[in-house]
Amino acid sequence: MITGVADFEEVFGYAWRDDPTAKTPSALVVVREPVEAGWRRLLWAVTPHGSEFVPFEDGAHVREFAQAMLDLPTAAAPYRRELGFSEGETETEGAGPSEELCEADLAAGRDEARGLRPYLVYRSCYWIPDTPGSSALGLEASCRNVDVDRLHTEARALLVALGDVV
Repeated sequence: MITGVADFEEVFGYAWRDDPTAKTPSALVVVREPVEAGWRRLLWAVTPHGSEFVPFEDGAHVREFAQAMLDLPTAAAPYRRELGFSEGETETEGAGPSEELCEADLAAGRDEARGLRPYLVYRSCYWIPDTPGSSALGLEASCRNVDVDRLHTEARALLVALGDVV
């Protein structure tokens, strides 16, 4: 379980203000967390109301994320790309250990119903396997007007951090 961000290194960050009066902007951030075998990469979804981390499966999954951001067209053209994330966590509170799963989806695209405006949407859901009715909505972070050039800059920097040539 993640308890703090002191040891993380940010390698991608895209933030936006949903509400200009909110103290915290919404953001999608890719961070590296030190682990015994090197680094683990996580997607950190942030809203003014909370945040959560979900892990990337491996380096190829991180590259797929970066490429999805780079493939978002700068000009108005149809585009939609979804990436899935999941993580299981064992809770030890209460009557004994139980597993809780988090599944999240990230969509990047251009909204055909809104003049092909670029967007990012992150949504998560939590559930306990083999327990009917045990699901709950998690976090949602939505950017409805992405600065595509800034997003592309961050995605290129992520690929460089992974050692890819861009």
